Amino acid sequence: MLTLRYDVVDATERARLRAALDAAGWEQREIADRFRLSTGTLEDPLIERLVALATSVTGAPLQHRDHEWLRLMHGDYQLMKGDALTRPREPHVELIADLSAAATGEAEIFYSDGRVVPQLPGVVTVLDRDGALLRWQRYITQRVGGAAVYRLLVTLVPA
Repeated sequence: MLTLRYDVVDATERARLRAALDAAGWEQREIADRFRLSTGTLEDPLIERLVALATSVTGAPLQHRDHEWLRLMHGDYQLMKGDALTRPREPHVELIADLSAAATGEAEIFYSDGRVVPQLPGVVTVLDRDGALLRWQRYITQRVGGAAVYRLLVTLVPA
C-alpha cells in the first residue's frame, strides 16, 4: 500500500517548520557510497497529527516509533545501501511529509519495487514497508540552485 495525500501541510506550517529546523541547526551526514544529506532534531505537534492521518489511511492503530528530519540540497542523495543500514528490519509503516517551499523537479523517492514518490511540497506519503523493501532519494543537481528539500520521515509500528 502506497498512499499520497496532497496539501496536508500548508505553506504557512511548512515555512514555520523550516525556520525552526534551520534555527535548531543541521548535522551533515555523509558516507560516500550510501548517502549525503543533513539531519535535524525537533519535536513538533505535527508528528502526532501525521500519526493520526496514517492510522486513518491504514485503518489500523499505529504508534510513533521514531522520526528524522531531512534536508537535501545540491549534491545530496540517499542510495539503497544507505537505507539498508538505517531502515527497520521488521514490517512497519513509513510516513514521509514534504515540507519544502517549492517543487524542485528532482529528489524523487524511489522504492525497490518500482514505486516512485514525486517531490511535491505539502504531500504526505504513507507506505507499508517490510524488511526487504529499500528506498533511495534521487541526487539533487545544480539545476536546483540554492533550493532545499525538507522532509520529515516517521516510522510507525502497530499500537
